[in-house]
Amino acid sequence: MKKRSAWIKKWEKELVSLNSKNLSRQLCLPTGLDFSSNDYLSLANHSGLRKLLIQALKNKLPLGSGASRLIRGHTIWHKETEDLFKKWIGYPALFFGSGYLANLGLISTLCKDSVIFSDQMNHASLIDGCRLSRSPCHIYAHKNLNELETLLKKEKRKNKVIIAESLFSMDGDFAPLKELSDLALKYQALLIVDEAHATGLYGSNGRGLCSLLKKRDHIISVHPCGKALSASGAFVVGPESLKKYLVNKCRPFIYTTAPSPVLLFYIKCVLNILINNPQMRESLKKKSQFFREQVKKFANIGDSESVIVPIITGSTSSALLLEKKLQKKGYDIRAIRYPTVPKGKERLRICIHYNHTYKQLKQLVFDLKQGLKVK
Repeated sequence: MKKRSAWIKKWEKELVSLNSKNLSRQLCLPTGLDFSSNDYLSLANHSGLRKLLIQALKNKLPLGSGASRLIRGHTIWHKETEDLFKKWIGYPALFFGSGYLANLGLISTLCKDSVIFSDQMNHASLIDGCRLSRSPCHIYAHKNLNELETLLKKEKRKNKVIIAESLFSMDGDFAPLKELSDLALKYQALLIVDEAHATGLYGSNGRGLCSLLKKRDHIISVHPCGKALSASGAFVVGPESLKKYLVNKCRPFIYTTAPSPVLLFYIKCVLNILINNPQMRESLKKKSQFFREQVKKFANIGDSESVIVPIITGSTSSALLLEKKLQKKGYDIRAIRYPTVPKGKERLRICIHYNHTYKQLKQLVFDLKQGLKVK
């Protein structure tokens, strides 16, 4: 028998340890009624989008880009989609292959020789971008403006950067963007905002929550397409000089094969739906408000204000048990555990979608009560 290497033994030992702590992850195929994905506007299976894509493929839409954007990968579909996003959002946009790549590239490129102030609940891609920048990073308590200002006031270095999400992905709560913007202006800091879960849903015409701010020159926003836009990739939005700077300096942009023209064409079609169908957003917001109001009567949903509704159970075992009960009832709902959320904040993360009916929402409320053994 072939002897296993020390590396394999090491990996297997760590996997056994994770499993013993209920922290082991595994890939599971989707099953049941979707309450777990970020497909908020139910566009992943939109028949109109499918028809447009099929017709474009028949008209010889290229399947791949074949090179980085700076070599030959920059196509008319990349240009047209960036131009449409710029027209919609009001500022120049540069497209990256994923939201993670956009945050990693943006922060590691811009925040060198800076000091960073990052919200405690920021996404892993923002955290990793801070680490790659190799700059000092202060973590302030979630949405704690007093602590943030104290840290800003003490810091004597010139280049300051504040980083936050506009809609936090685990708690479903909104950042105090107006106050963050004011602090950035007061202390001459750059403000980077990840609009992943707000783009397409919140703000002026669904353009993200930064669209509600009057002053924008000190703000860079990132608009991932993997949530309400039901695609992948992300637009980094800011002044024209930022776009030119990233094209010249951002290694994750420069040295990555350009995303497929198929993806860019698809996103362009999605943007046209978002722009021309504001009633979809309003309908979804009403459904999520209805669901939150019903569930908060008997469960801890934290500070959720959005389509993201956490059912905080407080332990890994209870989250996994409730997940199992609801999956048996025919729901695709997943438990979120440490280290994605802090210990004691384990939860089910329920996402409300445009195509959910009130009948389905009422039934889920009933089944949650049963699962939590609420009378």
